[in-house]
Amino acid sequence: APLPPPKEVLQEAIQVIHKINRYHSIDLYDEVRELYAEYTGIESWRIWIQPSSDLFFEEIYLRYVPYGGSIVAPYPSYYLFEEQMKFLGFNVERVELSLPSFTLDVNKYLRQLKYAGYIDNPNNPTGKLIVNRECIEKLSRSGKPLIIDESYYEFCKYTVVDLVRRYPRLSILRSFSKAFAMAGARISILICGDEIAKGFHHDIVAYRVSTPSLAMAKAALMNRWYVEELVDMILENRRYLEEELKNLGLEVFESCTNFILVDTKVPNIVKRLRSNGILVKDLSETLGQGFIRVSVGLREEIDQFIHVLRRIIKGN
Repeated sequence: APLPPPKEVLQEAIQVIHKINRYHSIDLYDEVRELYAEYTGIESWRIWIQPSSDLFFEEIYLRYVPYGGSIVAPYPSYYLFEEQMKFLGFNVERVELSLPSFTLDVNKYLRQLKYAGYIDNPNNPTGKLIVNRECIEKLSRSGKPLIIDESYYEFCKYTVVDLVRRYPRLSILRSFSKAFAMAGARISILICGDEIAKGFHHDIVAYRVSTPSLAMAKAALMNRWYVEELVDMILENRRYLEEELKNLGLEVFESCTNFILVDTKVPNIVKRLRSNGILVKDLSETLGQGFIRVSVGLREEIDQFIHVLRRIIKGN
């Protein structure tokens, strides 16, 4: 996020630092679960918190997928997902998104779904919703464990979180790293169907998250006004960034997240931007030369980015 959370959240972390020599009360973990239950309208026993989405992937896939087994995922997708699956000893069965709309062929996905699946929705790096409710229900009826990554929910407001009550092996992944502006606190949320939820060991999971992170999460959920303000600012700046990029003659893909996919058609664009102090995600190997993912920042950051990009394009 381009801005940190407000003082109401940061002060909670500062206060508990003075007690960092002690383990946190398990009640603090459950208080955050209760607050997130209020936020989502889902029962708190279905909600689990970990310091990384990676740990949820491990918990679920190691439970259901044999070593060397396959996990189905869209391509392109969250860039670290395939790396972690390979590290755990799994294969990733790619289902390529259809161009130019970047949609997912659900029937093809279902045919490849032997053990378990993952779908980021909205998708990273395209910024698009690639499946709808009907598609997710169709996949969930297969009975295979399925994780739907809704890390960008606050920006798109599209969710299927209520479906966890109907499908015991469906899980919804959420994050405090984006709209809650707490990436460094490392807080991920999993909202689960019956079978997945009951597979977690409460006392083990509850002590994995640090005391400052839990205290900040509690304060954030009690002060959600700042999340709405931050999202509104980012959406407004996203529209501004889209227009500025289009004015440069670039192909800009519609996004419902806090980033934009852009086809600059400029060779070595990432390296040239980096030499000017600007960092973007390089997608040349994934989508082709010139493709980048640009995070939406503050207005002055956008202006600086456009200024540098315009100079590069003119000199190309």
